[in-house]
Amino acid sequence: KGIRTIKRDYGKCIFCGLCEEHCITQKGVKLSDKLYDIAAFDRQNNVEYQYKELLICKNCGAIITTKEHLFYMHRKLGPRAFSSILNLNMLNQKLKLAEGQDVDVEIRDKLKRKDMFNILCPNCLRQVLVKYL
Repeated sequence: KGIRTIKRDYGKCIFCGLCEEHCITQKGVKLSDKLYDIAAFDRQNNVEYQYKELLICKNCGAIITTKEHLFYMHRKLGPRAFSSILNLNMLNQKLKLAEGQDVDVEIRDKLKRKDMFNILCPNCLRQVLVKYL
C-alpha cells in the first residue's frame, strides 16, 4: 500500500490565498483571518500532515490517484462515473458487493482481457482495450 503525505507548514505560508482559491473540492483548504491563529512557541505546532491511501497500477506500479479523490469524483459525476472500469471496482468495494480477494486477479506474463477489471493506470488499460476489444 502506498501512502501520500501532504505537509502544510503554516510557518512558511505567505497567506496569499491561492491554495484556498484553487482547491478542487472548495472545502479542503480554509484560511482564517484571525490575527493570532498560528501564534505558537514551537514551530512544529504550525505543521499539519494528511495521509492519503494511494491507488497504484497493478501492472506497472504507477500512481493513479488517492482513494479519497476517486470517491470524490464518483460523488461529483453521479451515474456518469459508471463509464469508468476503475470506478466500478471502487463501487464494488464501497458497497461491499465483492471483497478484494474475490475480484483481484494476479497479472502474469502480459496484460490479458481479464486484467481489464484490475486497478490499472490509463496507459495499461488502453493497452488491454486496444488489443482485445
